[in-house]
Amino acid sequence: MEHNWVKLRNRALPEYRQGVKDFLDFAFEHTTMGNKNFCPCKRCNNYFAKTRDDVEGDLLTIGILPSYTRWFRHGEERRFETCDTLDSDDESDEDGESDEDYCAAFKETSCVAGDSSGNGTPKGKKKRKKRGRGPTRNLKLSKELKGGEKYEIGWLNGRPVGPHARALINECTKLVREQQNVPLKFTDWKKVPDINKRKLFDKVLEYFKVEGQEKEVWRQMGNSYSNYRDFLKTKFFKPYGEATEEARANVPPGVERDDWNCLVGLWTNKDYMDMCLINKNNRSKNDIVHTSGSKSFQQRSAEEKEKMGHDPTRVQLFDITHVQSNGQAVNEPTQDALMALRDLTAQVNEGVLQMSQDQMFTEVFGPERHGRVRGYGAGITPTKLRGSSSSIMHDLEKRLQESEPKRVEADAEANAKVESLKGEVDQLKSMLEQQASQMAVQSRRFEDMMAQVMSCMTSRSAQSNRASREITQNRRKKRK
Repeated sequence: MEHNWVKLRNRALPEYRQGVKDFLDFAFEHTTMGNKNFCPCKRCNNYFAKTRDDVEGDLLTIGILPSYTRWFRHGEERRFETCDTLDSDDESDEDGESDEDYCAAFKETSCVAGDSSGNGTPKGKKKRKKRGRGPTRNLKLSKELKGGEKYEIGWLNGRPVGPHARALINECTKLVREQQNVPLKFTDWKKVPDINKRKLFDKVLEYFKVEGQEKEVWRQMGNSYSNYRDFLKTKFFKPYGEATEEARANVPPGVERDDWNCLVGLWTNKDYMDMCLINKNNRSKNDIVHTSGSKSFQQRSAEEKEKMGHDPTRVQLFDITHVQSNGQAVNEPTQDALMALRDLTAQVNEGVLQMSQDQMFTEVFGPERHGRVRGYGAGITPTKLRGSSSSIMHDLEKRLQESEPKRVEADAEANAKVESLKGEVDQLKSMLEQQASQMAVQSRRFEDMMAQVMSCMTSRSAQSNRASREITQNRRKKRK
């Protein structure tokens, strides 16, 4: 039987999925455990027996041990073989962190047994356990930041972005994992008391410049809190199947027994199990697979903006986050959607169609679900995309504070100009008044002169008339 598929890293390939089906058919045909068999995924390491559906789910989401090329635990040729436990390379939902972060924190690589009894050590040899790296303590912060220095953190749609975003996410993960900070007994992050959240935020402020970003930091802590509980459920609860009491007795390292009992009680609650089943079914309907890994879409968008000098469009961001290094998508549905978006974009650029980016997404994926926006990453809502009122007010206040010195300087310059203009106006007014006064004097002088001229002219005219009459009279006398 062909076993090369176990070394495939891409679990979305048809070859891998067909290999899983062939393995399950073979394994459960030769099982001696009823409806269960050992799970050879990277987490179970052939230590835990599960049903066919559970084994299939683990192999498709977590992956099979790459070294398990002889299925000696499942009825094939038996031989001792040292297993090579590697970190899972499955693509997690983009939420700023992945299951691998938690797996690496607790994983202990070990040798797989060569028989079905569970005794995995060949005679004459000791079973070895490789020490894992343990939970991250984020020591890089204290080493790099000295003298009160802090990392600058950028934000995009409520998610941290920039070169130090990963450091902030790791710090949030470390803080919520410490039991003295946040007990695990709360049903979800919203039930954690505000006093606990405030203490956690104060600790984050020691290394990061996130003043005024409490809601955004708490949202990231909520993601870390949820992911850590999911990791505990997958690693320390699910492998026991229906043996709830046995799982309850297996308290994970670093977890208080009371908290673990609360978690087990929650996971075995009928309402909670029904909700999980609904969520699982809904999740299985999504056949669009991204290639962003644990990096958020917001971080990818910020990186592309750094390269291009402007924000990528909605279609460009989908292309960036859903394409592998070979230029192809992970599976056929994603590839079809990608090609449809590219075709619509080309037609719009050529002037054949007139469509907006949102209309293109609606054309390819159908109408948006209420309160969700496709293509921007997990948890992005229209409100977050536009910016919540608080974040807008914070941004406006920040801009106002930054512009205040310039405004004061501009006001001072304007006031100086106004005073200068007032002086010029007063001076001009005085000059006009003086000119008006001078013109009045000149006008009176002109009138006096005109009166004198008229008087002289009248006197001369009278004298001329008298002389003329006298001459006329003298002529008449001479004639007589």
